[in-house]
Amino acid sequence: MGIGQKLFILRKIKGYTQESVAFQLGVSERTVHRWELGADIKLSFYEKYCKLLDVTHEQVKNTDPNSFFKGKDKPEGEDKQEDKDGPEDKDRPEGEDRPEGEDRPEDGK
Repeated sequence: MGIGQKLFILRKIKGYTQESVAFQLGVSERTVHRWELGADIKLSFYEKYCKLLDVTHEQVKNTDPNSFFKGKDKPEGEDKQEDKDGPEDKDRPEGEDRPEGEDRPEDGK
């Protein structure tokens, strides 16, 4: 599991929305969305994001994501297949081209 997916899980556990994270980090909601899909994140933003989530960047990098749930309930929707694979690209209209370098889902959408 990539760092972006781990950030996604931690954000859900903490109850933050992409909008609230974006506001607190001074970036667009779309940027947070891309990071969670695996786009590169500058170290300075990565460290701020980790601080916001109350974890170190080493914990995110080296920790099994299931350990984040010890003593906590999984966030609502975590048992759904789309969330197990990472955040969906729900905001993009169907058929809209993805930016270069962004992976396409297996189903070809």
